[in-house]
Amino acid sequence: MELLDRLLPRPPARVLDVGGGPGTYAAPLARRGYQVHLVDPVPLHVEQARQVAGSDHRNPDPAGRPEFFTTAYFHTPDGLAGEIERAGFTGTAIYGVEGPGWPLRQEWADPQRREHILFAARSAETQPSLIGFSNHLIAAATKP
Repeated sequence: MELLDRLLPRPPARVLDVGGGPGTYAAPLARRGYQVHLVDPVPLHVEQARQVAGSDHRNPDPAGRPEFFTTAYFHTPDGLAGEIERAGFTGTAIYGVEGPGWPLRQEWADPQRREHILFAARSAETQPSLIGFSNHLIAAATKP
């Protein structure tokens, strides 16, 4: 959430959470006042997100287009940027969420180590040669 806090405008704003899984980001963002549209190609994930959101969810065609936006499960940083731009978004920026810190997950509970891990992740989050090292990517873009 720390990265999203830096990237997103203040609510109210619309957020498209592509590959949003069970609502890990969508639910807290919605609680903060964002209008969140979660999209995931895995029906179980969409159902889990619906349960977290309650009745406050939208998909203009859930039966016909459950994936809504993307058909990819895994992206390279360049592939993700290209797909977003082909969908008509502009100003695309790709961030590696964990950066080189993801192998250190077991050390996250130590507050001092956590700060070191976050420092490393922030330092590498936009470095083109390191973005793909992250297990998760976040793309920020705008729809004109």
